[in-house]
Amino acid sequence: MKGDTSVLSIAAASILAKVTRDRLMRQLAVDYPLWSLDTNKGYPCHWHRTALQGYGPSAIHRRSWAFMDNFVPWSGVPRIDRFDAPTLF
Repeated sequence: MKGDTSVLSIAAASILAKVTRDRLMRQLAVDYPLWSLDTNKGYPCHWHRTALQGYGPSAIHRRSWAFMDNFVPWSGVPRIDRFDAPTLF
């Protein structure tokens, strides 16, 4: 069940999380201009994927997205399967 469609507090939290993430991506775009994070907000759109193919991933790119497996070598920690990733609960 999608709580954000039936519970107001979950919907509000979802909006706040997206706005916060978008703001963070705009700030990170200053340090990582090659990937146009200010416009794509880090989502795997066509332009972002094209930049990844041309420049490879940056230190801040999420390693857990399956489509990122093709962009090697990584400059940091290897990809972690989402089932092995730390959780809050």
